[in-house]
Amino acid sequence: MSIDINQVFINQSCHFDDFENNRTTIRIASDGLSVFVSNDSNNVYFASSYRWAQSSQKSMIEILNQVKEQDPWLVNLNSKLTVLLDDDGFIHIPNELFDEQNLHTYLQDQVDIDKFAEGQLFYNTQKNITGVFIINKKLVQEVKEVFKDAEITSYSNALLKFSDSIKHVGKSCTVLLSINNFYFDMVVKKRGQLYFFNRFQFTTKEDFIYFIIMTLQKLEIISSDVEIAIIGKIESQSSLNELIRRYFEDVRFAIPEKECSWDYHRYCVEQNY
Repeated sequence: MSIDINQVFINQSCHFDDFENNRTTIRIASDGLSVFVSNDSNNVYFASSYRWAQSSQKSMIEILNQVKEQDPWLVNLNSKLTVLLDDDGFIHIPNELFDEQNLHTYLQDQVDIDKFAEGQLFYNTQKNITGVFIINKKLVQEVKEVFKDAEITSYSNALLKFSDSIKHVGKSCTVLLSINNFYFDMVVKKRGQLYFFNRFQFTTKEDFIYFIIMTLQKLEIISSDVEIAIIGKIESQSSLNELIRRYFEDVRFAIPEKECSWDYHRYCVEQNY
């Protein structure tokens, strides 16, 4: 029995035979996945996106196999594949303090114990900071069963890399807000360097703006020194966007030439992985 999958879009710039030195990235979220094929210069040749109901009782293996069999690119996949998965928890540690032997003990105090027990650790070193990401172990195993040679990593890695592409308008601090339905990621860059990165759960728009303001206060950053770039599940006329602009003067969508839909957010972030 097939799964009710809604194909959101397919974008293909040239014939498949013309794809050279390509790399394929699949981004898997709770409600769907996106496929991107790009070259070494991050030019995207092909992109597709699929969604399914979060209430679906089908296993991820069944869903992945169905997409693999019907996607125009994946059906004949013969290139290196990277799979981006949501992380259940992450933390960044200065390299001089990073101690893998003591890491498990430290993380158990910082991350929900159930998520930690069910998770698999992934490491990523950027400049002087090591990122430690916890990805659901069961999901990792399911992806490996369908795509045996895939390299698996965290979506947060892609988001951090995307933050490097945000152009500074003139303020000393740039804040990238990646917004989902019930949480948002906040990346703070100070003079181009990573200064802060965290994820916040929220239920109301008041919670949302509170976390932003309080974080900047704790970092001793005043609002007049901040420019905010927005991506994610947010529209220009939304109450969240209006609230951000009420408290900050310099606010823009990170991808101004496109409506900042959730699908395009995934497209822009993942192609920069």
